[in-house]
Amino acid sequence: MPQPELLATLARYDIEYTDLRRKQNWKNSGRGEFTIEVLTMRSFVRYAIDVERVLGTKYFLAVASQQQAQLALDAYLWAKQKYGGST
Repeated sequence: MPQPELLATLARYDIEYTDLRRKQNWKNSGRGEFTIEVLTMRSFVRYAIDVERVLGTKYFLAVASQQQAQLALDAYLWAKQKYGGST
């Protein structure tokens, strides 16, 4: 079993540890089909929001496809819903 800190971090991102134990979830489709893509985008978006909140600097993300743009938007909306104005 992983460390409690890791489980708590995954829970903050609404990711199940058991999903990361599956080899098929460690792929990059570029469309957000796999758990690792969702986790990566959510953590980056959360980081960008924190940078703006703490430093007052906007941190932008470049994507290469419409599907990645949708994944980024989904992550942003997830962060706003989960953390509201405190993200």
